[in-house]
Amino acid sequence: MLTTSMDEAEVSRFCLRLAKRFPEAKFPTPPCVQLDEVATDRPVALLKIEQRALLSRRELDAKWVDLRDRLRLRLRFRYGEAVVAWDAPEATVSHRRDTTVVRITRDRTAEQHIVDQLATWGFAVEADQAELGFFNFDSSLFRIGKDHTWRAWLADVVPSLDTAYWQVDPGARLKLQRVEQADAYTEAHALNGTDFAVDIGVTLGGRRHPLLPTLHQALRSLGRRQHAELVAWLQTGDFALRIGATAAENVDIIELASLPSALLLQLIEHVHEVFDARPFAPDGHTRLSQWRLAELVNAGLCQTGSDNRLAELSRLCERLGSGVEVRPRDAPPALKATLRPYQQHGLGWLHVLGTVSAGGILADDMGLGKTVQVIAHLLETKTAGGLAHGALIVAPTSVIDNWHDEFTRFAPSLTVGRHHGADRDQNWHRVADQDITLTTYSLLWRDITQLSSTRWDLVVLDEAQYIKNAAAKTAQASRSLNTERRLCLTGTPVENRLQDIWSLFEFLLPGFLGDETTFKQRIAKPLSDDPDDPFAEILRERLRRRLAPFVLRRRKEDVLPDLPAKTEVVHSVAMTPHQADLYAEMRREAREGIRQTVETHGIGGAQMQILTRLLRLRQICCDPRLLDADRDIPDRLHDSAKLTALLDLVADLRARGSRTLIFSQFTSMLDLIALALKEQGHEFLMLTGSSRNRAELVRSFQAGECPLFLISLRAGGFGLNLTAADSVIHYDPWWNPAVERQASDRSHRLGQTKPVFVYKLIVDDSIESKIQELQHRKLDLVRDLLNEGDVSQIVLDQGSIDYLLAD
Repeated sequence: MLTTSMDEAEVSRFCLRLAKRFPEAKFPTPPCVQLDEVATDRPVALLKIEQRALLSRRELDAKWVDLRDRLRLRLRFRYGEAVVAWDAPEATVSHRRDTTVVRITRDRTAEQHIVDQLATWGFAVEADQAELGFFNFDSSLFRIGKDHTWRAWLADVVPSLDTAYWQVDPGARLKLQRVEQADAYTEAHALNGTDFAVDIGVTLGGRRHPLLPTLHQALRSLGRRQHAELVAWLQTGDFALRIGATAAENVDIIELASLPSALLLQLIEHVHEVFDARPFAPDGHTRLSQWRLAELVNAGLCQTGSDNRLAELSRLCERLGSGVEVRPRDAPPALKATLRPYQQHGLGWLHVLGTVSAGGILADDMGLGKTVQVIAHLLETKTAGGLAHGALIVAPTSVIDNWHDEFTRFAPSLTVGRHHGADRDQNWHRVADQDITLTTYSLLWRDITQLSSTRWDLVVLDEAQYIKNAAAKTAQASRSLNTERRLCLTGTPVENRLQDIWSLFEFLLPGFLGDETTFKQRIAKPLSDDPDDPFAEILRERLRRRLAPFVLRRRKEDVLPDLPAKTEVVHSVAMTPHQADLYAEMRREAREGIRQTVETHGIGGAQMQILTRLLRLRQICCDPRLLDADRDIPDRLHDSAKLTALLDLVADLRARGSRTLIFSQFTSMLDLIALALKEQGHEFLMLTGSSRNRAELVRSFQAGECPLFLISLRAGGFGLNLTAADSVIHYDPWWNPAVERQASDRSHRLGQTKPVFVYKLIVDDSIESKIQELQHRKLDLVRDLLNEGDVSQIVLDQGSIDYLLAD
């Protein structure tokens, strides 16, 4: 038998281990050790604040701490010198006092009272055991609930605890400093150009802590979330500022300060939009355009200090954005025209923007005289000595002649030249001597080296929807022009997507709406996905306020009550039996083909096939012969109820002496219409994108030489004055009603003296009638932003597809 000898101390420790291992057992002890059963005493609650042991590099560098995520509370009970985890199963605890093993029976009632007290403070046992591995612990932990905060508990509860029965230990590596007051500060100073360096933060203990980069960093850690979620997160969060870790002490210092919640809620609106960018300098400053900073000043987030320029910009934004009426201005003496009151107001608006070199969008309805308002402004600018370097006007090729004619008619005192044609390089030297230079969008990007090397006092983009695609060469070229001021003219500032407005403003006021990706994710997508969501209303109103100072939008019915009425008539058409059978067959094929493509490629990858399938259904509604390029259609199916209805309508209008415009987006359909009109002996003119005699065609129609004018929707949607027409027929609907309305307004504009009737030929129970319904669902978005307008999202979701293809 093996034996070993132990001294008294070793025997005492061995007996203590036995007592802990077998707490209920009665065992003999040697004379040198006594086993003492003592009376149960009230336990002391030991509360240790645990910090996550494993932190990512981002968390280690973070200045913003989510206390609910970072901290847990570990509970133990102390009886005498013995300590036990709160959920340990043993009924007794033991400790050694010299040579005596002291055993104490736990007071379960008192312990439960302590656990219940923690519950009243908002603590509950950590339910997600998988998360516990991130903490140093040897028993279950408590986390604080969403309706309570660590800051409040540490600030209000802990100081009032009786230290004889409650002991709170933050741990050796954590130092929680309570700060009574966090005072906000703002700072802004001008950088090169039109940008400012901005710092907004709080002062804690005499030290400044920038909040913009701190809040930005916190938002990035959350991932891509919508603004409403972020606001809720901020309102219900439990946050503190982390000062950092001292190298000598290896201690995390966290400031427990009550940060101004109103300030944070306002700041999140700004930081939310630069979420995906890296806009902050190491010193905490962020670079903002003067226009965006002026907005923050008006929101009360920043002061202008002694910067007079910023103060002036802020007053301008407040004046224009709050709806204060701009003072109308009389037409300059050199203008050979009389301005209407709303045009005088427009001239005043342009003048106010000019005083601070701001850009803007003159977004009046078609036919309200945007051109003459700009010409009047250019005359004023020249009189004030502001055209020393000239103005550049970029317009579609089809309206260059219109601009030149309007300058000749209304402002003969201005010298006007064209950068256009094969000899433009030879005539480039004349630009320096011209007040106005006219060029086209197609030449803008081709000749951008020349055009951007010249300094201009003003650049005007007519039909500015040409730069709606920010990635296109034309839009990129426009942004590179060297100019003091920029203006956009368009009756449809948002044509298809809300991102159109971003591209226009990136030309007008670079940086004003943030970067394109963030604008799409944080503003355009939420507004387009669910316009009826309560947050969408908040977001829409915020964007409307931001755009308001720089967009002037008037509707004809508001400013021209004397303009003859425009009446829209939906002319319903029922398909022929053969046409209906073909449509039903193609609809079944479309449903099945789209379903398979979506299953394979997803809704995003199927968009091209979706639009192609829907296009074929629309072509059947117009005339089955439009499908011949893709599919052989038997001659017996070459009947079109709509074409028959059109011919009947044209005959009726001709009998009444009406002069009529007929629009279609399909040039091949215009060819079929032309063939049918010839067979019935009707005279007509036709304008498409391939027409070279555009001006002559317009002159002929306006002079009354021909009663019918066939026009492709794209070629004739702008730049035409066709007030000789009193009837407009839209043969087929387009996704975007704004394009249709632009076309209708070729007739319903200044100079029209007769009522205008607009007829829309819509096939019953077809994709056409459903397109009409989808158009109406989208109207509110831009109307709310710009007081009027139309928008359509051609990227279709599954719900829209199912609706369009339903029986």
